[in-house]
Order: sequence, then C-alpha cells, then structure tokens
Amino acid sequence: MKPFLISILKCNQCDSEDFLNVFIEKAEEIEIEDLDFIKEHINKFYIEKGKLLKNIIKKLEVTSLNENDCDLLINGDNSKLKEFAKVLLGYEIFEGYLECSNCQVKFMITDRIPDFVDFVSSNKEQ
Repeated sequence: MKPFLISILKCNQCDSEDFLNVFIEKAEEIEIEDLDFIKEHINKFYIEKGKLLKNIIKKLEVTSLNENDCDLLINGDNSKLKEFAKVLLGYEIFEGYLECSNCQVKFMITDRIPDFVDFVSSNKEQ
C-alpha cells in the first residue's frame, strides 16, 4: 500500500471524516518513475493535508523531512517537493494497520493490501 492512499481512505464503520491513523510494521523504499509528473500533483492534493503528511513522515521514520518542511510546503515553498513525492509514492507499506481515531476499528494491512472487510473492533466482539 502506498502512503498516499491514507489520504483517500475513510472508516467504513462510522461517519468520521478524519484520516485513518497508520501503524507501520514493515515498509520498504521502492523506485519511482516519472517524478516530475508526480511532483505536479503532490502540490494540488496534499497542501491542505499537512497533518497527514506529518504523520506519514513520522511513521516511516523519514529523516530527510520534518514537520517544519511540511509547514513550508503548505505555505507554498516547493523546495522539498521532490522529497515529499518520494515519501508518498516511493514507499510500500507491507504490514501494519490503519485505525479510526473515532471508533478505534483497526483495518489490517497484509502483503500491501488494507483489509476493510475483516476489521478488528475495539470492543473485541468481532
């Protein structure tokens, strides 16, 4: 699963509009192609999602970017746009889970695929 997908996935068990929190157990850096095309679209889509960018950078333990860089991007500074594109599309999350901050339901990520069918309920009934 690519980190950018976190920005478009929502909990299917409640009506929360918040982003799902990601907990990464295994991720690997991968080669990405056509970075210039990708950079154009990062700016349009992620500027309003600064909190999400900060979370992804922290969870992937990226050392080339920090929270200040996210704030600069949000305010129109594109000097590190290439690095942001690499974080959002240049990693593959193999194992972990997504968790709804509203209802605490967990969606496991196995072999790069988030499972929204067999979720784990916070009340242990499932």
